Amino acid sequence: MIGKLLNDSTALRIKESAKTTFLEKGYDGTTMQAIADGARVNKALVHYYFRSKDRLFLQIIKEELLRFQGTMTVLFKEPQRPLRERLVDWIDAEAGLWKDAPRLHLFLISELTRHPDLIEEVASPSSFHDVVTQLASAPYPFRSVGHP
Repeated sequence: MIGKLLNDSTALRIKESAKTTFLEKGYDGTTMQAIADGARVNKALVHYYFRSKDRLFLQIIKEELLRFQGTMTVLFKEPQRPLRERLVDWIDAEAGLWKDAPRLHLFLISELTRHPDLIEEVASPSSFHDVVTQLASAPYPFRSVGHP
C-alpha cells in the first residue's frame, strides 16, 4: 500500500511539474529534464510514468481544456434561470480560473493555434455547438426591465 501511495505521489508531482512547465514555456520550450527537475525526480521516472513528452502534454492539455470548459457549464446549469444571471455566474467562474491559472488561456490559445489537430483530439465539438446554439436561441439576453 505504501508503494502505491508513493507511486501516486510521484506521478502527481511529475504531472504538476509538467503542467507548470508547459504553462510557462509551452510545448516546444519544455523538456522532459525540466519536468523531472521540477518534480525532483530523475528523467527515467518521468518516462516510466508517462512514456513520452507528447503523451504527458496531451494529458495535461486535455485536463486543462476540461477545466476551461468547466466554466462553460455554468451557462447550462438551471436553464430556467435568466441567461443574464448565468452569464454573471460564468464571468465569476472565469475570473476564478484566471486567478488560479493566469497563463491557462494564453497556453490553450497558443498551443491549439500551433497544433490545430489537437482540437479534435481533446475537445468535444458538440459541447461548443451546444453553447452557441443555446446563446443564439435566447431572446434578448441582456434586456433588463425598463429598457427596450
